[in-house]
Amino acid sequence: MTTSGAIGAPGRARPNDPRFRTGSPDRQPAPPVLPDSLTGVAPGPDRAAWELVWVAPGSEVWRIDAPVAALYLKAGASGAPADRVTAETQRLRWLGDQRIDGAFRVPKLVGAASDGRGAWLVTAGLTGSPANSPELRVGGRPDELAQRLGAALRTFHAAFDPADCPFTRPVEALVASAHARLAAGGLAAES
Repeated sequence: MTTSGAIGAPGRARPNDPRFRTGSPDRQPAPPVLPDSLTGVAPGPDRAAWELVWVAPGSEVWRIDAPVAALYLKAGASGAPADRVTAETQRLRWLGDQRIDGAFRVPKLVGAASDGRGAWLVTAGLTGSPANSPELRVGGRPDELAQRLGAALRTFHAAFDPADCPFTRPVEALVASAHARLAAGGLAAES
């Protein structure tokens, strides 16, 4: 399998239709080359349909329509993108070990790996509508999106004792991140 460039690099196809999908398979770039430890976890493009569903600087998310169920592969290039994928893997492992009694669903971690090229995370797909559903984001219903996200966050935080959570992200770090994204053009400022 070959790749048409580094993960998330300029020149890689970007999702461009209203549903943030890249379109028909003939317009798809080649999927990223996986490390050997994941080749048995995610079927190759010769045995499953791969669709690039999200691209950000240094990272990509692919939907893999595998024979049994859909899988999602998140790939992050070496450096900060790989660090974010590795951190997400740690959080999913921790969440998967928690007793959440159906309050919300956590994607099943199918596999993860990292090497000098980057980091990869494979999860099983979940049924339902994602929080970043284009119908909510693009369809002019930001109030409904905000209500759903708020309810999901309340449910999530009510399910755990904060003292038991090994992960922290101080409010100051969140505000600094939002300012950096705004300065980089990643957010639209309210006027």
